[in-house]
Formats: sequence, C-alpha cells, structure tokens
Amino acid sequence: MVKRKPGKTKKKGSGKISWIKLFAVAIVCVLVGFFTLMQLVRSGFFGELPSEEDLASIRNEQATLVLDRDGALIGKLFAQDRTNVKFEDLPKHLVNALVATEDSRFFSHEGVDGRRYVRVFFRT
Repeated sequence: MVKRKPGKTKKKGSGKISWIKLFAVAIVCVLVGFFTLMQLVRSGFFGELPSEEDLASIRNEQATLVLDRDGALIGKLFAQDRTNVKFEDLPKHLVNALVATEDSRFFSHEGVDGRRYVRVFFRT
C-alpha cells in the first residue's frame, strides 16, 4: 500500500491536455492557416490575379460571318468557332443540366460556397 503525504492531493486530469482544448487549438490553427492562404492569394504571392476591369472586359474571338448581298449566311471564317450568347437566350434545361453537373447547390449559396472552400482546403 502506498501512503500519500497529507496536504498533497493529486488533481484529476492535471498534466493532461483536454481533448476540447486540443480541438479548439486545432480549429484555430486551421482558421489561421486558411485566412493566411487567402491573404497570400490576394497579395499575389502565387501569381497576379486579374482585376475586376480585366474580368469585365473579357472578349472571346468570334467567327467571322460571310453573308451574301441578301443577308444569307454563306460561310464562317474562324480559328475557333465561337458565338457569344446571352444568358437569357439559353434554354432553361441547359442551365439546369450545367448547374446539376457542376454545383447542385449553386442557387442556394449565391455563387460562393463556403463548404466547398473548406473541402478544397483539406483536399489540396
């Protein structure tokens, strides 16, 4: 039998880090890492990001249409056959198919999906 000295009682759990504290520290580290990564991206550490003006002024090369004097299409000249289309002109089922294959929750998160950012962070 081991005798203990009076006045010195061993506290339960002393010297051990609780799981809650460890989890909280891990969450804080992940958040700090995530926001540090975002700041590095914004500052151009991984390469320059396009400005809002650059993104707004994107122009795709389109095919040149060759018409006869009556306005009938004779042919097209192009490096890549592209034609710009307004969103309103796209069939609804095409938009739904694209959203279903790319991001089924697109209409619920308004274009910025926080859950996917966290998923990408952990997967990469």
